[in-house]
Amino acid sequence: MTKDQTGRIIGAAFGLVFIQANAVALPTAAAAPLRLLSLAGFLWVAVLGRRGRAAATATESAPAPDESGTRFGRRYWYVVAAEVAASRPGSS
Repeated sequence: MTKDQTGRIIGAAFGLVFIQANAVALPTAAAAPLRLLSLAGFLWVAVLGRRGRAAATATESAPAPDESGTRFGRRYWYVVAAEVAASRPGSS
């Protein structure tokens, strides 16, 4: 999986979690369809991301990896740590 595809999956996962966690404040008539749409959107990104990978490798050569490969850098983990700290109960 490329960095671009990984970034899309991470973004879609954060969006899914955000909507699932915050739909509680909405009336059930609005929350249920919104939750289903967020799940469908995440699955769409995940499935099309995999299909896009097969199509991309068939039509073009893979770019040369940089020195870090596909691993995440230190700044990424700082952001993840900040999001975890901000999402802990009682941190508001």
